[in-house]
Amino acid sequence: MAFERWTPRQDYTKREEFLLRRLRRTRKLFAFLRDHRHELFDDGFQAGLEAMYRDTGAGREPVPPALLAMIVLLQSYLGMSDAEAVELTVVDLRWQMVAGLPWGGQTGMCPGDTGGFSRTAHPH
Repeated sequence: MAFERWTPRQDYTKREEFLLRRLRRTRKLFAFLRDHRHELFDDGFQAGLEAMYRDTGAGREPVPPALLAMIVLLQSYLGMSDAEAVELTVVDLRWQMVAGLPWGGQTGMCPGDTGGFSRTAHPH
């Protein structure tokens, strides 16, 4: 199955610099993930995440697995449900910044995306 790779920008916008100054004092994981996401989710790791998926030909276009992994990291950090995590990618600038999503835009994700990824990444 061919996936679109998650390739968020590495340089910082003025808005991100403002948020990061604040987050480095209060929510340090957000700042760490934004600063190091390109290292954490390099091509090799993304290939490993992509290998966990099977092509069924059903459903919607897949969300890049590395993006889902980033959302699940934030979700676990804050103890959010799948629905809350997806909602925060739409309304919370911190989540949008870390995930490299458009500011205040639609993500194209649904709660089933994060739940499905969690079950694939951590089978019981």
